[in-house]
Amino acid sequence: EYGIEVYNTPTAPVIAVAELTIGLILSVLRRIVEADINIRNNNWKPLMGNLLSEQTVGIVGYGRIGSKVAQLLRLFGAKIIAYDIRDFPPQEGITFLTFKEVLSQADIVVLHLSLDSSTRHIINNHTIATMKKGAKLINTSRGELVDENAVVDALKSGHLSGAGIDTFEKEPYKGPLTTFPQVVLTSHMGSYAIEARAQMEKEAVGNLLK
Repeated sequence: EYGIEVYNTPTAPVIAVAELTIGLILSVLRRIVEADINIRNNNWKPLMGNLLSEQTVGIVGYGRIGSKVAQLLRLFGAKIIAYDIRDFPPQEGITFLTFKEVLSQADIVVLHLSLDSSTRHIINNHTIATMKKGAKLINTSRGELVDENAVVDALKSGHLSGAGIDTFEKEPYKGPLTTFPQVVLTSHMGSYAIEARAQMEKEAVGNLLK
């Protein structure tokens, strides 16, 4: 409106957010945080989990970060399906489907979307109902993509069996998701890797020099 040029640093956080996404997936699947808490409470109890290599992972949003997550997931042998508003040419190891098809077929749904009026609360009671019973949800994008109350209801009913969440509608988060042992919560720290932050600063300076 005022003719002010605005720049960002979109490439610097990609690897950091993608790696945190993989970390959350593994933590939820193998119940790493639950086991850690048990041991700290003098409760030695090996916990049964699932193999990532046997999961179908649905990536919602196949931009810079979503595509990097797919690249990392291929190394684990997971089946990868994806949805994006753009059309992509065929890619080895990736099956592109509709949003509804991804939700209904994925064992793990991973969100990598920007936030706007069309994506706010894209995960809600209705869309969760279309997900597989026992599915898991991972969000390292924007907190407002997810209706947190709907996730709480789905965890209580067992329709969702777990979640890994890095971003929230209101931060710092102090809500009911903290009461579920099968949920792994991190404090909006997707880009909080030393190397990524250094790269962000370099890209910001590059923007200024332009």
